[in-house]
Amino acid sequence: MKKIAFIITVYKNDKLEFFKQAVKSIFKQDYGFENINIYLGIDGELLDDAANYIESSKEHFYHIVQNESNKGLAFTLNRLIEVLEDEEFVFRMDSDDICKFDRVSKQVEVLEADKELMLVGSELIEIDENGNELRYKKMPIVMDDIIHFSIARNPFNHPTVAMRREFFNIVGKYNESILKSQDYELWGRALISGIKATNISEPLLQVII
Repeated sequence: MKKIAFIITVYKNDKLEFFKQAVKSIFKQDYGFENINIYLGIDGELLDDAANYIESSKEHFYHIVQNESNKGLAFTLNRLIEVLEDEEFVFRMDSDDICKFDRVSKQVEVLEADKELMLVGSELIEIDENGNELRYKKMPIVMDDIIHFSIARNPFNHPTVAMRREFFNIVGKYNESILKSQDYELWGRALISGIKATNISEPLLQVII
């Protein structure tokens, strides 16, 4: 099994219970947690309960970076990208997301089957705090549809994406000067650069909203 990285951020307004669920869903991957490195970015000072949880669970986080103050998602993700090691694939998720148990296996399988693919996303389900489905976010699959879709809407569900490590060498990192929709801007640059991408036509992630 090839080593993969998860890059995930947390800050003081994130709910600790959701964050615990997010981390637990990585532990439970059928790909094997021994093959997964979690890179955690702490965006500024946390509340005591969250800080204590991370301190008591340090062995589960492969690398932790912490900003002295709140710098935003793009800045924090870029810090994590800069400290990645030799992992071949980089997975995204947020602190209020829950991965399906076979998310990593399915996305790695798709990436391994086509060496030209640089990015693989998936559909997702938005749920409430009690696990009730609120919205299903279906996404385009083939490149022509992805490009057409991207004209007006985000063609990838940001927390579902998995990328080859070299994606960032080709496309660059997140634009820190943009306050919102940094992922949309990144995908735009990626598509302009000619990278090949797809979405898996099933939900591999739940988002708590």
